[in-house]
Amino acid sequence: MKNGKIILRRLAIACLGIPVLFIATKTFALSDVESPLAGAAMALSHYYNSGEDGLEIPLVKASRYDNVAITNVSHYVNIRTVPATSGEVVGKIYNESVGTIIETVEGEDGQWYQVQSGTVNGYIKAEYFLTGDEAAAVAKKVGTVLARIINASTVRLRVEADMDSDTLSLLSEDSEYIVLEETDEFVKLQVDADLIGYVPIDYVDIRIEFKQAISIEEEQAQKEEQERVRKEAEAAKREEDIRKEAERALAKKNIQEPNAEYVPDSADETTTRNAIIAYAKQFLGNPYVWGGTSLTKGADCSGFTMSIYREFGISTGRTSRDQAAKGKKISITEVRPGDLIFYDNGKGTINHVAMYIGDLKVIHASNSRTGIIISNMYYRTPCKAATFLK
Repeated sequence: MKNGKIILRRLAIACLGIPVLFIATKTFALSDVESPLAGAAMALSHYYNSGEDGLEIPLVKASRYDNVAITNVSHYVNIRTVPATSGEVVGKIYNESVGTIIETVEGEDGQWYQVQSGTVNGYIKAEYFLTGDEAAAVAKKVGTVLARIINASTVRLRVEADMDSDTLSLLSEDSEYIVLEETDEFVKLQVDADLIGYVPIDYVDIRIEFKQAISIEEEQAQKEEQERVRKEAEAAKREEDIRKEAERALAKKNIQEPNAEYVPDSADETTTRNAIIAYAKQFLGNPYVWGGTSLTKGADCSGFTMSIYREFGISTGRTSRDQAAKGKKISITEVRPGDLIFYDNGKGTINHVAMYIGDLKVIHASNSRTGIIISNMYYRTPCKAATFLK
């Protein structure tokens, strides 16, 4: 989906079931957000238009969902070039995804909609969509309200919606978090499954994200990227296995010939680290499940890191606190790819762990809405780093 720009001010979004949606006055770009299914983000730009005084006004007074459709299917439905099953398939739209209705037409076996969703424009049978009041009723459930930190390099996440309330963590500029509630002055954010707090409304831009259709070309590109990541992980793992075998052979030789000294190559450690990161990236987008340890069916933060390390024969312990205690403590400024970074609850108790992947980024199982994602390592305040690799 191409990026667009809109300016939204404080607007009542009653149809979303949100009392008041406060959106900062700063102009911002709508960006693509990866998803395991539809892989696109959608803001409410087509619901509003700018008046002569610069204020935004509804395009449709009666219902903001008059031209909006939300899919209601078991998995996905094909989008076709004509309103008939004989039409060429140009894309897929998955369940609980959003499209804009361009027109309603009579087609094969009844009514069809011509819809625009993401980059895809085509026809789908009307029976597969919820519209109007039905669409409005489920919009809050299927959409995700997100807040991006603006106007400061860091913002304090507070325990309560009060500037005198205790600080839980510092949130970094341009990092994005799930919005749980809003008031006139504060927004309640879910940072991770284990961290929730408040920031002033003046320090966030807010958008609503929906899943959208994916074109045949985009789907193919996704599959090719997944295959590339898988092959990269396999190649890195093979290289690591070869290194370990060579290490075992040298160790055996040292036993048989006591004067033979084995001096580890500095490249050995890099090979291991690269293999671990390549392996971890295969699971981006997979679900977060509290208490889970499955990299495919669901894991929590420490279950994710434990399961990644276990693939390489490294025992870390189960919880984030176990891993922080068992790993060798290092400075946060000394972390290398494959090391672990820990975060606390604002009172000194570690409650989250992520794996550093380089370029000031971490991969981690964050929460049930986002699953396994890549974040800025300073998306919340790190409290400790540890390594199991030296």
